[in-house]
Amino acid sequence: MENHPEIQDVYYSLGLLLAEMQKYDEAIIYLKQAGRLMPDRARVFYNLGLIYQYQNEKDKAEKALKQTLTIEPDNFDFLFALADFYIKTNQFEKAKPIAQKLADLYPESTVGNDILRMIQQ
Repeated sequence: MENHPEIQDVYYSLGLLLAEMQKYDEAIIYLKQAGRLMPDRARVFYNLGLIYQYQNEKDKAEKALKQTLTIEPDNFDFLFALADFYIKTNQFEKAKPIAQKLADLYPESTVGNDILRMIQQ
């Protein structure tokens, strides 16, 4: 990284490696840097959001997961991650439109409808 700062993927890769090693605080540092260097790479924000969620930093998790959808608004994984976050934080009204979008965009998957049924109960 010091010799070739232009290789931006190295920050993302190191962040993922550190997360795999359960060094979450360090992983966040590198993933945040990757996000600054590659603001159009939604997976960076997805992974960052999941780490924040794991660390119970709800505001940061929501912001990162929402960022993924500004980049790739129809991505199944990103929609599911945000809906799942809202469900786990008892924000069912926020989960509902995302679940509906999952059901509409991915009718072959039961996930969207499953989430909607769970919310209604």
